[in-house]
Amino acid sequence: CNTALNRLPSSELSASVKDIRMGEAYFLRALYLWHIVETWGGVYLTTEECTEPSGYVYRSSEEDFYTQIIADLKEALAKLPVSTSDYGRATKGAALAYIARTKLYAASKLNNPSMDRKKWEDARDALSAVMGLNIYDLYYDTQNPELSYAHYFCERKTKENIYTYLLAANAT
Repeated sequence: CNTALNRLPSSELSASVKDIRMGEAYFLRALYLWHIVETWGGVYLTTEECTEPSGYVYRSSEEDFYTQIIADLKEALAKLPVSTSDYGRATKGAALAYIARTKLYAASKLNNPSMDRKKWEDARDALSAVMGLNIYDLYYDTQNPELSYAHYFCERKTKENIYTYLLAANAT
């Protein structure tokens, strides 16, 4: 993602395509950083393109990771479309949802031992932003309401899906 973000501005793509791809690269970098911090905590954090090995690197704090994730998602938010017909492509809703998730984890007792109320309020506001788009809703089967939950898994696209990607049937 760092390579893409470094090289896309000088690419020959049209401005609109370039903008969306930059948004997707910011989104994916934030997603990858999320998985890194979730798995290993704060490790070395860089937003530069890695061209050659460097010397000793220092461990970054989890707070640094959360800050970078939110910054990347805000950059993505400015460039992504509200919706897309392609599975696996990031949207404004997906970026807002990941901002909310990151702020929620940052506010949790594990990462916020003093239980700073401001962090919880930021998480609440971020969740409200997702709901404020008014494009997501719980799936409801009007023909068989009692089977709504079961039928949700049979539908390919619903208003409940914020970020969806498909796996091959034989994927392990």
